[in-house]
Formats: sequence, structure tokens, C-alpha cells
Amino acid sequence: NVQLFESLLAARSSSCRKLHNLANSVIILDEAQMLPPEYLKTITSVLHGLVEHFGVTIVLCTATQPALGKSFQEYAPALEAKEICPDTQALYRAFRRVHYEQLGTLTDEELAQRLNECRQVLCIVSTRKQAKNVFGLLKPEGSFHLSTLMTPEHRRAVLKEVRERLKNGRPCRVISTSLIEAGVDVDFPTVYRAYAGLDSEIQAGGRCNRENRRSVKDSVVFLFKPESKYKLPGSMRRPAEEAYSVTRGRKDVDSPEAVTEYFKRLYNDT
Repeated sequence: NVQLFESLLAARSSSCRKLHNLANSVIILDEAQMLPPEYLKTITSVLHGLVEHFGVTIVLCTATQPALGKSFQEYAPALEAKEICPDTQALYRAFRRVHYEQLGTLTDEELAQRLNECRQVLCIVSTRKQAKNVFGLLKPEGSFHLSTLMTPEHRRAVLKEVRERLKNGRPCRVISTSLIEAGVDVDFPTVYRAYAGLDSEIQAGGRCNRENRRSVKDSVVFLFKPESKYKLPGSMRRPAEEAYSVTRGRKDVDSPEAVTEYFKRLYNDT
């Protein structure tokens, strides 16, 4: 996605030479919820130009569809977004594999105690500092740590052992930053996720009961608030605040209605 928009908006001939291939094409923007809110006006205008003048069809592909209706109305009035799936509510019910529970604030010690009591569990936090601190409180046997400071080879080796332990039913406790949320195929019976943007919380849910071998009742994603000493950067703080505001007190935090409300608030307040 980044490469596409940088090429379209670049002022260099080298970036523009490939653009003729876009005419009369279908462009799939995967994980469309990752489109940065601060650039939505520019992105929407570019998409409008491609559709209006170059015969392009745009497909926004994601499990957490961003609420771009207002952006389309303002910056691309000629575009009409159409839902491809005929019955999103029925699909939501059919593909639901987990349920969410909200725990409130947990200290690192309380979080580590909960993780140590689980035989197989994944915990995703928003800062490398917390990942390191909580990992230091876990039982050594069967505990693993993942972060972007590790080399790709190191991460692959750790994930290989994690998958083998999950498959064989051996103890496996993983503490990770958000890198595990996209493109990593693991299946845990229980997941803990520090409060984040709603799309990140739902992505974390995709690592729980991924293979649909357990019931929804037995597959839990626990949402918790970390200690105040872990400060989020502004780009992460706003989504976390909006998600908490929308989902506070809700059990169906991954429902289509909650997702739509979250993105409407996020885009309106950004």
C-alpha cells in the first residue's frame, strides 16, 4: 500500500514509469484499516482519480472495515462504496471463534501470575519495555519473547519452536509486541491483549482458536490496561482511547457495529 501511494504521489520519473500498469486494473488494498487517518484526504482523492479516469476497481480488504463513507462523500463524491459480502452479520456469527473479557488495570506482577497459571497463552503488549519486563517474571520453562529488536532469523526460529510446542501440547507462554498480530499463523487457547486500537485487539483475537478446534466459550481474549508507567506514543494513544470509549462494558467488542463506531470516532477526532 505504501509503495502504491508513494509512486502515485512522487515527483520523480523513476517512480512514475510503472504507473501505466494501473489502468483498467483491480487494486486490492489489504488490511485497509491501516490507512493512516492523517492522510485519508489525499488517499481518497487519489483513489477517486484512479476510478474516475483510469477504469480502476478498488477493493478494500479487511476483517475490520474502516468507516470511510464520510471521506468518500467529502473528497470523492462520485465514488460509491459497495459491500461485496451479502450478509456481514451472518458471516460475523459464522466466523466468530473467540469471546472477549475486560479485566481493567493489571500490574506486571499480576499479569505474569495469570500467564504463569496458563499452560499455553499469548500476551501482546504495546511497548518493548513492558514485553521485556513481563518476560522476566515468567517461568523459564516454555516461555518465549518476541520483539522487533530481534533479527528475522531469530524470530523465525522462536516461532518454529512455539508452533511445535502448541502442536504437541507442551507448555508455551509467549510475550510479544504487536508484530505477532499480522501474518503470523499461531493458534493459542488464551490471549491477553493490552488495550490498543480496536483493529489491533481484533487482530490479536485472530491468534486465539485460529484453527477453530475449540468452542467460543473456551477461547478467551482478555483485554487489560497496563500500568501507567508505560506511556504510548501519540499515534497509538488516540486509537487506544477511542477503542476503550467504544467497547467499555461491551462483550461483543469485535461486532461490526463496534468496529464502525470506532472508526467513525477515530477519523472524526483525528
